[in-house]
Amino acid sequence: MTTTRGGRVRIAAVSAASALALAGVLGGCSSGSDADSGSAEIATGTAAATAGAAAQAGPEELRALLPEQAAFGAGFVAAPVTTAQLEATLNQVRDKAKTQVVDPADCKDTLDLTAGLDPAATAMVAAGNEDQGTKIGVIVSRDDTSLDAFRSSLDRCGTVTVQVDGTTTDVTTEGFAPAGATGEEPLGITRTQSVGDAGNVTTILTAEEVDGTAIRVMVHQPSTEALTPEVLDHFRQTAATLMNDTATRVAQK
Repeated sequence: MTTTRGGRVRIAAVSAASALALAGVLGGCSSGSDADSGSAEIATGTAAATAGAAAQAGPEELRALLPEQAAFGAGFVAAPVTTAQLEATLNQVRDKAKTQVVDPADCKDTLDLTAGLDPAATAMVAAGNEDQGTKIGVIVSRDDTSLDAFRSSLDRCGTVTVQVDGTTTDVTTEGFAPAGATGEEPLGITRTQSVGDAGNVTTILTAEEVDGTAIRVMVHQPSTEALTPEVLDHFRQTAATLMNDTATRVAQK
């Protein structure tokens, strides 16, 4: 996998602008220069900052379902995303999305992989690996049916073109079956956004519902070249493992 610092900066900004909202939500996990300038700042420093954020990171019963630092592996720094941070970032990204032109037009609503989330009924933890530019988000929420739109649109919205702020990008989406999923209607999505000479942004989504609790895991990887099948499989397995571990905690609550 090939990444460059300059490429990551340009790609992250375009990604947030075109409503691949993970870049906006997780932008602060690595460094400010990788994030869109208005993205919420997520604490990744001291234990005190993490503990303070946890006190505001969504409903307590949902926070208890999120994975801890060790689940993300070496090289990742994890921190809870507060309700205020999540709300501010989603509002910003969705406002920006109103300016984009999508072809086919009826696929516009399927671009935001955080669609349907209510920050007041959502808990999220974000993890970033500075060296690789990888960002991972694990989200749990109540009574979320918005994922049905992704399932129904995979055939007709597999390839779309997005124009925003004078930049045209191609977005391709394909489904896969998350390994080991045991919840209701498990969903896997691999989405790649090609930003011309700037490179690519690949987002892996795994999702399912367990006992009325919706789980989403998103892995976000910028790169100067297309990811190899081996790297894609690694990220899919990472997302599926985090989803399955979270589903186990939900089932045991």
